[in-house]
Amino acid sequence: MKGYVESSLELHLFYIRTMKEHAYFLEIGFMKANEQCKEDARWFKEKFEDLLCKVIQCSDGVVGRDVIDSGEAITAFTLCSEQKTCKLTGVPLDMDVTKLEEAFVDRCKKDEKCDCMDKGKMDMVKELNCYTIKLLDKFIDFQKWLINKINCCDIAMHLYPSLVEHITREAEMYMATLMSIESNGCLEKQNGQDMVEFWVEGMKDHAATIGGMLDPTEYELHAEADVFVSTFEKLLDGVRKMEEFIACPLMSEVINETMELRDFKAGVTKAINDCLLRGMVLPLLADHVLREVNYFIRHLMNPDE
Repeated sequence: MKGYVESSLELHLFYIRTMKEHAYFLEIGFMKANEQCKEDARWFKEKFEDLLCKVIQCSDGVVGRDVIDSGEAITAFTLCSEQKTCKLTGVPLDMDVTKLEEAFVDRCKKDEKCDCMDKGKMDMVKELNCYTIKLLDKFIDFQKWLINKINCCDIAMHLYPSLVEHITREAEMYMATLMSIESNGCLEKQNGQDMVEFWVEGMKDHAATIGGMLDPTEYELHAEADVFVSTFEKLLDGVRKMEEFIACPLMSEVINETMELRDFKAGVTKAINDCLLRGMVLPLLADHVLREVNYFIRHLMNPDE
């Protein structure tokens, strides 16, 4: 079990960037008729950007190398993907946050991890967690309100409704994990089957979304995406039916297929950034789902965390 400070900051490094990008995708997804919604999404994006800066500044010497090396917080594509996406959409992001995080990652790869946590650090993280819970609560409410409006045909977006539902579930997972840390003072061992089920379903959603946003002429990539959707649907059904999670043969298949999907996403991300792929997948969305599969793989390879 990881301690309060370490588990909180590691969770934030992955999820706060994820949340700020969810807000960004919502911001660019709203149509002219919903300018106030666009402003609301922009507000959340900026709040999460500010919060990520604070988390990075608190994380020196605390975060484990496995988190840094996993590619879940940032990848080699992230800054380039942000630059290209901002240019394509005309909607800004604070890329200084990413440059700050790149410098932080470089330091983590050189410096030793510090095992001592003083009270000042504990108090800072406690304040970060409390603020994050309040912000997340508002963000989840906003997304649930939005889903209801979409389902009632009161709002149309340049995003799939299922994608809005998907990002809401991820915000709820973040909230549940953070609340658990706050309640227990550390990151308790998670229910492995529940975690795997959640992310296997997420991987299926990612493959379906990427396939749906590719140009119809991208025949080979469409076929690959369809295979991943089918594969992860079967894996999801198998995970839900598992009676024994530990040492289950199905888990080897989950790990192997998730790594295959990781390679597919990395290839798509590189191709989009190099302008070698036709479709509606923004560079930052491709990098975003790549980081999420990296996060899942780290947890698959470290089931005790």
